[in-house]
Amino acid sequence: MAVRSILLLCLLALVIGACKEHKPEKISKITSLTAKSDGTHVEFGGWINSTAGDKDVGIELHMSDTPDTFPQAFVELKDGEKDPGEKKLVCISGELQRKDDLSGSTILWIKEGVVINCY
Repeated sequence: MAVRSILLLCLLALVIGACKEHKPEKISKITSLTAKSDGTHVEFGGWINSTAGDKDVGIELHMSDTPDTFPQAFVELKDGEKDPGEKKLVCISGELQRKDDLSGSTILWIKEGVVINCY
């Protein structure tokens, strides 16, 4: 009987652990993209500071690793992508269009962005 109880407790712990929201651990951070070449396909996670646009003109995300830090990324979402909202962590797949230096801080421009599941 004790063995059965222990197994049930272990199973319950696994189910509870699987239901918790996890931060991405394997996907790149925005900081690591500064070493990538223009035109490279990238997948990264970051914090959405703000969004702009709409479905007619396109949606652009202003992102950073944590709220309002550098480097920052401006992500132009691919046509048809929904606005994921702001003030949350999301993961993006897209193409690094270019990097700009702004007073010693880097701004990354990502095009054809798609919201993906974090891994």
